[in-house]
Amino acid sequence: MPLTLQVSGHEVAVHEVDRAADTDVQDVIDACGTGILAALSPRPAARDVHLVRLAVPPDGDPASKEVHAVRLDGRAVGVIEGLRHHPRSGDCTVRVFAIIPEARRRGIGTAVADAMIDLLRRQGVTELHVWFDPDEADGGGPSARRFLAHLGFEPPRPAPAGAGDPRLLAARRSI
Repeated sequence: MPLTLQVSGHEVAVHEVDRAADTDVQDVIDACGTGILAALSPRPAARDVHLVRLAVPPDGDPASKEVHAVRLDGRAVGVIEGLRHHPRSGDCTVRVFAIIPEARRRGIGTAVADAMIDLLRRQGVTELHVWFDPDEADGGGPSARRFLAHLGFEPPRPAPAGAGDPRLLAARRSI
């Protein structure tokens, strides 16, 4: 699902991550803080690129997992992790959607989310779920709620029991 967008005169590319991009993904995690990975593991674990690449919820299919890097003019500035056909066929669950602090408030996240929602809709996805940590100070909590509301998501509720950390919230949107 490679995407290339123009945002304020800059090229934003989204592409599936391979092992060669692990360093870039780790750089994004380090810049955003490991709290962005709360939806991936219910217990303390190494909060690094390996968790992003390997963690799957108990009711998830490892074959449906996708990890994408977001690049701004060639530099990794974001990471997206999700599962297709989760929790049901025709659904998609996003558990990590992170843009590094210095690239936020520039329209990148909104442009990428809008393009991905459009692509998922064209691929037959009818419902999108996003899990997030309501306490994450840097990119979670109130800013995540505002971002999801801006994108048309319903108000968040507690995430399903198998989501990981019991504090997680889930927002959904029909697409």
